[in-house]
Amino acid sequence: RIGGDEFAVTMPHTDLEGAERVAERIRRRLGEIPFDAGGGKLFFVSLSIGIARYIEGEPGESLLTSADQALYLAKAQGRNKTVIAPTDCKSM
Repeated sequence: RIGGDEFAVTMPHTDLEGAERVAERIRRRLGEIPFDAGGGKLFFVSLSIGIARYIEGEPGESLLTSADQALYLAKAQGRNKTVIAPTDCKSM
């Protein structure tokens, strides 16, 4: 847990495409699970995901910053989606 409602998952030895497949599978599956809101009411959650790739030699904080920026792009683009951080994400 990074903070609030944000979580991080590391996937060593996984390329961006593989990470995106895993993220999409998680996002879709969570969206299919009904949660009990009480009083017989159910709700479903949505999930916005930002993916970033670690670049050798850069500080670990850069990875979290890039993933966070991709997450905000996902939210800005309508939420409930996965976005891969652009390679030039640091200039955002």
